[in-house]
Amino acid sequence: MFTLTAGAEMPQFTGRAVRAVASGWRLFGSFRAISGPFLTVTPGSDRALNGQVAMASTQRVNQISDDVYADNSIDPITGGRRFLRPSAFAQPALGTLGTMQRNSIEGIGTRNVDISLTRAFHLAGSHIVEFRAEAFNALNWFQWLQPGQAQASGPLAVPNLALSSATFGQILAAGDPRILQFALKYVF
Repeated sequence: MFTLTAGAEMPQFTGRAVRAVASGWRLFGSFRAISGPFLTVTPGSDRALNGQVAMASTQRVNQISDDVYADNSIDPITGGRRFLRPSAFAQPALGTLGTMQRNSIEGIGTRNVDISLTRAFHLAGSHIVEFRAEAFNALNWFQWLQPGQAQASGPLAVPNLALSSATFGQILAAGDPRILQFALKYVF
């Protein structure tokens, strides 16, 4: 993960009209880039016949090709992004464990820019009005993510990893688009 945060404040101008309009604005921004998570493909069912939960990472598939990545095209039926090639994997024989190494496939990383612009307007006495404008995902970069995934630390593009699923290898949901937020606060 790489994060860069910066801020700047406009200088105090000398002319009365320019000072009233342009002085005191503060601009803050942050850039965050996260490398992709490492992934393990699971059979999607209890192929080892050991009673483990179907999606448990203790059971893996057989990786039969080193070229595991798909062409990143969009599936016309599901609308998902094709990330992993189903033909690069095979189900292990019943009663056996797969040969794929755990966490051997690198997923898709993500990047994001957030920006805020603030200004405090001093009124009579100790009264202050503060204006704030914020843009999350300010550059509106498209983000893929796993359905139902929390975005607290940023969306991570994780494909469906159950080989038995009809949507195996696809990323089926998108993260938030650009979100703008405005606020006005009165302090007295």
